Amino acid sequence: MVKKIAWLLCLVALPIFSYEYKPTQWLVRGIVGNSIYFVKDSRTIVDNNIVSGVEFEYMMDSNWSLISAARPLFAINSLSLEFGLGAKYRFVNHQSPFVPFVSLALTPSVFFPTTASSKPHFNLGLRPTAGFEYFVGNDLALGIEAAFNPSFVMGGGTTKTLEATFEILTGATFFI
Repeated sequence: MVKKIAWLLCLVALPIFSYEYKPTQWLVRGIVGNSIYFVKDSRTIVDNNIVSGVEFEYMMDSNWSLISAARPLFAINSLSLEFGLGAKYRFVNHQSPFVPFVSLALTPSVFFPTTASSKPHFNLGLRPTAGFEYFVGNDLALGIEAAFNPSFVMGGGTTKTLEATFEILTGATFFI
């Protein structure tokens, strides 16, 4: 038991001296989570879904990065493929391994139903995000984020012009 506690204390103390975002550095982030549609078209069926994806970041300086993402959503009755292009700002404090961030991205997506009662449609949204990362080593940070994604709906015989989701995602960021 004492040995496990000692290992845990080493893991918690290690990041204090090992984290850093460098200009021109590339980061890759894998994510997984859930999306809650709280405004949706009646033809959009997304029960019991899981969001996964990959994000790529290019660090402009130690705080700002450009981001691109691909986030497919898998549900029992549908599949949605969302892309993202935007910017992220990190509130870096060199005294703490916790790094809060905010981001904003333009998010085009395509909804593909797997039932005959629905038709595919296109969404164009704006996705503000807030979260934090915690460094567990020089090249690895674990994090969680919350995102709100309102989007305009186009095509597929949809009856609403707006859909909106709330997402909770966890992820791991790798420094290349």
